[in-house]
Amino acid sequence: MEPNTIKFRESRKEILTIHADGRITVSEDCKPTETAAEVLRIMRDQWLADIQCAKIRELQDRITQLEQENDAMRADLLLWNEKEAKL
Repeated sequence: MEPNTIKFRESRKEILTIHADGRITVSEDCKPTETAAEVLRIMRDQWLADIQCAKIRELQDRITQLEQENDAMRADLLLWNEKEAKL
C-alpha cells in the first residue's frame, strides 16, 4: 500500500507522510508550525466540504419532497375541477 502524502498547497512540497503501518513522518525542511498549520487547513477544508455535501443532500431531499407535494396538489386540483364541472 502506498503511503499518503500531504503537500503544501503553494509549493507542492511534501510536508507529511502517513505510512500504511500507521507511522507518520514529517519533512525535515518544514517547521513544525508550518506543518501543523497546513494539516489543520486541510482538515478544515475537508470538514467544510463534508458539511457542504450534507447540506446539498438535505436540500435535494427537500426539493424531491416539494415536487411530490406539488404533484399531489395538481392531482387534487384536477379532481376538484372535474367535480365542479359535473355540478
